[in-house]
Order: sequence, then C-alpha cells, then structure tokens
Amino acid sequence: MKTLLNPYEKESEFNCFGCSEQNKIGLQMKFMETPEGVISKWKPDKRFEGYFNILHGGIQATMVDEISSWVINMKLDTAGVTSKMEVEYLKPVNIENNEITIQGIIEKVGKREVVINATIYDQNDKLCTKARVTYFLYPKAVAQRKLKYPGKEAYFE
Repeated sequence: MKTLLNPYEKESEFNCFGCSEQNKIGLQMKFMETPEGVISKWKPDKRFEGYFNILHGGIQATMVDEISSWVINMKLDTAGVTSKMEVEYLKPVNIENNEITIQGIIEKVGKREVVINATIYDQNDKLCTKARVTYFLYPKAVAQRKLKYPGKEAYFE
C-alpha cells in the first residue's frame, strides 16, 4: 500500500468536506492506494452520529462517494463527478472504539463513465455498508482545467 498525499491542500481555498484538512468540520479522510483500488482508515466521532453511537447514514454515503473519486484519480488518472449512487446499509456502524475501513474498487469503465464498488467495514472486518457509485468521467485535460486535477504524480512524494 502506498500512502497518498492530498495535492489539493496546496490550494488556499480548498475546502472539501470529505478530504480537506483545512475543513475543520469535515471528515478529513486520508487515503492509501492498493493494487486493486484505494482504502481509507477513519475513526468516527460523536459529531457524525445519527442514532446513539451510530454513524449517520449520510456521512457513510459521503465517504463512499469520496473514496470513489480518489479511485478515479489513482486508477484512471483523471477526475469526474458523481452521476448516480446506490447505497445499502447492511449493519450499523458503531462510533465508539471503532476504526473503520472504507474501500473503493473499479467495477467497470466505459468511455465517459466508471462504476466503483465502495464498501465500509467495521473494526472487526464486518461489512456494514456497500455502494455502487457511477461517475461521469472527464478527459484528463478537461479535468485539469475544470476541476484542477493535478495528475496522478502529484499524489506521491
């Protein structure tokens, strides 16, 4: 596994809810590239609670969307925008004493879209959430211009 840098942090106005360290109310997710895709280890806290000690479903949906974007950056060397997301909540994600693992892997790539399978596992490696996330893909030059995509090399030291 390779730890990934967040090249967007160099932008003074970067404020992504999912991955920006500058966004103090955000998730501040960090990522690692694997041969299959991208993973993130993350420890939830009470500010992201839905029911008592349960991670809010909307936060889970945000996390699978975020990991999907990073999979596209790393595995397809471009960027895109979410066009569809189907999320299944299989088991509640407990907040207390729980480092969860969020994982994204490409299911299929078309000319202008990609489908990512994203999952959330609890500290015992039990599958809690699974999602199928479809992204509209931009050609790399368009992603660089419209989304400030820096290219895959920028994610490594």
